[in-house]
Amino acid sequence: MMILHLINIDMKVGCDIITVARFIDWTDSHVRRIFKDEVYEQWVSRNRNIEYLAGRWALKEAVYKCCGKLENITNDLQGKPNSKHCSVSLSHDAGLCFAIAICPK
Repeated sequence: MMILHLINIDMKVGCDIITVARFIDWTDSHVRRIFKDEVYEQWVSRNRNIEYLAGRWALKEAVYKCCGKLENITNDLQGKPNSKHCSVSLSHDAGLCFAIAICPK
């Protein structure tokens, strides 16, 4: 049996859930207007995958809800989403995308 000891640390949490289908009709100009070049280039290199856009949108919203900062999510060296301000995680399933951001207060 594993026992976890939690340290009393104040944390902020932000989350967002969105339907992937919301991004079906997005055009190149729309994506460029909302996201920075790095996200646009990743989207194009992934054959304009709408799950990718939904994930970046959800992460952007989760980080904003957590930290109050608008931020474009980048990728780390392994291709995982990365934020300057928070720890982030992302999941896609059944046409939905869920993102969570956590950072200290």
